[in-house]
Amino acid sequence: MDETFQLYRDGKITFEQFAARTRAQWVRYARMLLSRWRAPAFVTHDDLVQEMLIAAFNAFTTWDPERGP
Repeated sequence: MDETFQLYRDGKITFEQFAARTRAQWVRYARMLLSRWRAPAFVTHDDLVQEMLIAAFNAFTTWDPERGP
C-alpha cells in the first residue's frame, strides 16, 4: 500500500486508481474493525469501506511529509 500511496501523492495515479488498487486492503481493515467493534445495525461493511476511503482522500489533501507521522 505504501507504494500506491506514494504514486498518488506524486500525482502519477488518480484517487480512483488508488482506491481500486488498495480496495482489498480497505475491505480487510473494515472486516477487522467490524469484528472488534460493536457497530450500530445501520453500519454495513460496504459503508465502512467507503468511509475509510473518504477519510484517506481527506487525509491526502492535508498531509505534509515534512511534518512526519
